[in-house]
Amino acid sequence: MSLDTAHQAFLTEVAELLHSMEEALLTLEDDPADPEALNEVFRAMHTIKGTAGVFGYEAIVAFTHAVETLMEQARSGQIPLTRPLIATLLECRDHTTRLVDAVTTGSAPDAPLDPELADAGAALLARLGPASGKGAEAAAGGGIRLDPGQQAHRAAEASQLPVTSDLWMITLRFKRDAFRNGIDPLSFLRYLGSLGELVYVTTQLDPEALREGGFDPESCYLEFGIGFRGEADRATLAGVFEFADQDCEIRILEPDTAQSKYLDLLADVPDDQIGWIGDLLVQIGALTQRELQRALETQLAEAETESRRRRLGEILVEQGVVKPAVVEQAVRTQEAARTRRQEETRFIRVDAQRLGHLIDLIGELVTSSAAIRVLIKRAGIEDINEVVDGVEYLVSEIRDNALQLRMVPIGESLSRFKRVVRDASRELGKEIELVITGGETELDKTVVEKLIDPLTHLIRNAVDHGIETPEVRRARGKPAQGRVRINAHHDSGHIVVEIADDGAGLDGRRTQQATPGRTLHQSAR
Repeated sequence: MSLDTAHQAFLTEVAELLHSMEEALLTLEDDPADPEALNEVFRAMHTIKGTAGVFGYEAIVAFTHAVETLMEQARSGQIPLTRPLIATLLECRDHTTRLVDAVTTGSAPDAPLDPELADAGAALLARLGPASGKGAEAAAGGGIRLDPGQQAHRAAEASQLPVTSDLWMITLRFKRDAFRNGIDPLSFLRYLGSLGELVYVTTQLDPEALREGGFDPESCYLEFGIGFRGEADRATLAGVFEFADQDCEIRILEPDTAQSKYLDLLADVPDDQIGWIGDLLVQIGALTQRELQRALETQLAEAETESRRRRLGEILVEQGVVKPAVVEQAVRTQEAARTRRQEETRFIRVDAQRLGHLIDLIGELVTSSAAIRVLIKRAGIEDINEVVDGVEYLVSEIRDNALQLRMVPIGESLSRFKRVVRDASRELGKEIELVITGGETELDKTVVEKLIDPLTHLIRNAVDHGIETPEVRRARGKPAQGRVRINAHHDSGHIVVEIADDGAGLDGRRTQQATPGRTLHQSAR
């Protein structure tokens, strides 16, 4: 692939991602907790950041990384997505568009940004910063429900071990034969301390074991709760206790910082490497092979006695080795990969020029087929009429199917007007709902593209001049929220796109086309 081709592919992908991000943010205005929409916004920023980094567009990387970080906090429940924050994210989406335009048309990838554009980006990031800080304070103060994965660390909680976002939480529960098998619990703590900082270490005795048969000086009743801070990964920490694996129950729960890393890794796993959820979690380092094996053994044992086979992710969360957010993201990654594979088998990208050339050739084929029919009649060769009928039928089918290749559901293009109505209504201090029907109606792609500008103008007219302010509507006995409807449908061989609003209508004194109070309809054929 040439550099120009790769650059064009980058611009196409960014445009698609930003469109998806906008739709997801508009969905979040109605349902701020929608997990798919949250993930879509995060994925858009994450993918643009990574692809821009390949081309060396550092300004895009820096800006999208900041937005991506905020979305990580929103996905993990550390901050709430308020309407003002979503509005700022929509502005960030628009700023990313301007950044891409400015950077990709510059003389060099690392050329300085226009000062005005740079200041606008800095102002947006400053508005995001306080939101993140407030979200973190709310989480620390109990304003937001803590990650349920922290509830799994029961031994540490029982020992009153503080749980903080940057610590690995480790619990060790030694079996009673540990001393007899030559295990020295303190040696493991010393080795762990050499890898980082032991911020907290609490010790307690197993009360159930003591009640069972009294105290045996040769038996081990120790349980440790450890708060560890360091650069070691999960595999390294699990390796510390590998020698005691048969004599100790080990639970390792990652800090929030590691959780964010796992979420990033899950977003980057290629589709061809996404398989079973257990292997996926081991692949990204969120789970060790031993932890996976233990969960599978539990699942198998339960399956022999229970009628319902529990999901592996549910068992892993219960055992306290993986946080729910990581398991949920792994499941979403699986489902998204499965959906993309299904979509990829159904659709392929086709160059519009090649498609147009194919349709031209089919037109020539139709003409040639008709000419053959004329020549046969002149020659009076009746024996091959049946064959010619079959050829004409096939040519007709090929023509109709080729023309269908250019048809796209108009709803994909109409959805962009949600943003137009949203921004215009806020600017004018109005409350307006956009309702789209008939989005499945198909229209030639080139015609759809030509309709966008006139439709935008009609919608702006309805918003600017048709819908009244909430105060005026209430005074007239109407709901405070106005409504603009877009409806697409077939009518006598035409595609009709109709725009209607429930506003004041046209002034009867100035025109005879409508009367006051009547709904104004504007349509395009």
